[in-house]
Amino acid sequence: MLSLFAHGQSRIQAWQALFDDPTGTGWQILHGLSGMYSGGLWGEGFGRGNPEYTPIAESDFIYSMIGEELGFFGCVMVFYLILFAQGLRIAGQTGPILRMLLCLRLTTVTATQTFFNIGGVTKFIP
Repeated sequence: MLSLFAHGQSRIQAWQALFDDPTGTGWQILHGLSGMYSGGLWGEGFGRGNPEYTPIAESDFIYSMIGEELGFFGCVMVFYLILFAQGLRIAGQTGPILRMLLCLRLTTVTATQTFFNIGGVTKFIP
């Protein structure tokens, strides 16, 4: 499929060689990574982030802003341990099997989308 779409090819190239074109295709990814890097493990504090690290954070790079403010551990706790654990807990408390399956499905879809977004921001996946 990547051979059919030029956008997919350029995204793979930017993922493989991010620093080859730092002001072009790798610009947003580099700024998102610098924002997360400035947060470190524990973050700068809620509300103390600098939006100039990631200029277009409201698009799909909101995770880099959260990573800057809450740090690596804060992001892991918020996104995976709290949000998705609560979804699984709620699914376990629902009565009929159809409601439980619906709740599991919604939690799984949200977790998958979050993984893809975070993977793209952190340069884990293209």
